[in-house]
Amino acid sequence: TDSDSLELWWTEVNEIVTAHFAEADMGYYPPGPDAEFERACRIFLKEGDTMQEKIGNMLTMRKEFQEKGCFDMYSELPNGKNARISASDWSGMGDGIKAYMWEFLSCQLLPALTQSSESMFYPREWSLEWTANHCKMRFDMEVDPDRLRNYFGFEDLTGVDHLLFVNNINDAWSSASITVPPPNSGIEVINVLNGAHCSDFRGPGADFDTPEMKAAHKQIEETIGKWLKEIKKENED
Repeated sequence: TDSDSLELWWTEVNEIVTAHFAEADMGYYPPGPDAEFERACRIFLKEGDTMQEKIGNMLTMRKEFQEKGCFDMYSELPNGKNARISASDWSGMGDGIKAYMWEFLSCQLLPALTQSSESMFYPREWSLEWTANHCKMRFDMEVDPDRLRNYFGFEDLTGVDHLLFVNNINDAWSSASITVPPPNSGIEVINVLNGAHCSDFRGPGADFDTPEMKAAHKQIEETIGKWLKEIKKENED
């Protein structure tokens, strides 16, 4: 029906906005007032604007709109059959073949579970049933939201050692990570307060690195170096 089509269109538009907001958050390094994430935050924090106005301002800020004067929603679709912009990961998947691969991995290991009712974005109701049906249509795959946790044994990390968690706290995903070393384990944690998604992966030496990131790189090197020396000594003994 027309109402169903309108609801689907609005859901897909909302997914584009939330996904690009998440993308801006992941790229928020080094932080600063000209970063895309801060500009996006200012759009949503502006009082008086309707949700439709905020969404419009968010889309027109994108490079794609600046180049073409419009936003092509088809450019956001993943490859493959039964594709939708709103897919197994509501934090965004990219587009084309890379989105196809990420969605397959998301259905297999890490289906995004929910969206808070307190979210500043347009509210959407999530259900495991919807995700399971979607992944079945896309990949003929059965969804198990506990598969990753059970496979790696995250339920009980007692006795685990030589495992280092590096969390960049400006990355929204850090809220789902281990930010405090679990008791009775050899797990170590480094929290970089102004780091974003995978900022530490660039390695040391970048001119734009913050003092906190430089200190984290040094701590990572020292921690892994210490472990390698310990393992070498054990093998020699």
